[in-house]
Amino acid sequence: MISIVPGGGLANRMRAIDSAIALTRNTVKIIWLKNKDLNCDFYQLFKPHHLFRVVDFNYSKFYAYPNYLFCRAKKLKYLQEIVRKFLFNQVFTNPDIEEINSKGGSGIKNLKSNKMFIETCERFDNTKKMHEIFIPTDAIQSRVDSIINNNHNFIGIHIRRTDNIYAIIESPLSLYLEAIEKQLALDPNVKFFLATDDKDIKKELLEKYPKHIFTNETPLSRNSAEGIKGALVDFLCLSNAKLIIGSSSSSFSSEAANYGNIDLTILKK
Repeated sequence: MISIVPGGGLANRMRAIDSAIALTRNTVKIIWLKNKDLNCDFYQLFKPHHLFRVVDFNYSKFYAYPNYLFCRAKKLKYLQEIVRKFLFNQVFTNPDIEEINSKGGSGIKNLKSNKMFIETCERFDNTKKMHEIFIPTDAIQSRVDSIINNNHNFIGIHIRRTDNIYAIIESPLSLYLEAIEKQLALDPNVKFFLATDDKDIKKELLEKYPKHIFTNETPLSRNSAEGIKGALVDFLCLSNAKLIIGSSSSSFSSEAANYGNIDLTILKK
């Protein structure tokens, strides 16, 4: 069995899990951390699947579950290394995965093991069936359907901001405005779904293009279950677009395109 601790935000975790599932025909064990990066239980977002089983884990309740020894914690670093080497034949942390990816990603694909442990936020393989693995709950899907409604054949726009300094610098708002105007010149009736973690940008674009832009009104926050659910709604709406215009250095843009098997245009100056 492969055990994986996917790190980072929603899209990072989804791509790491997808990669782990691609490596094996057996069930993957997912140790799902609730922390400042994503404070929501897995099954509040997705339905169960025969390809994985999930252990929801909260650092504040580590005494209740021994998987704490498998999760990132500076105070237990050396103990964790001992436990991992004892329980698993192969252990890969995020730096290991980054090194493998820098060499083309072939290293981990060729390994055969019944006991592999992976802790990463990176993608290292692809099932090509991400949409079949991560099936949203009925409540989430209902919210997606109500937002998309009759807006078919629309373009998705993802503008990443807050703590992603590379996206802010490399994908300025001016590039998005140029891209929107270009699409409007091609089709004056085109619709855009806007996903962004910047409420000021959302307000500005809705005021500028009131007849062309629709969006999810749920406030996004990594530190609340509702905020994470809202992020998943954004992700799924983007994946239903015919094209995504996305941010540089954002896995949310790239993985939404991967999930929907659609074209992605990254805006980068």
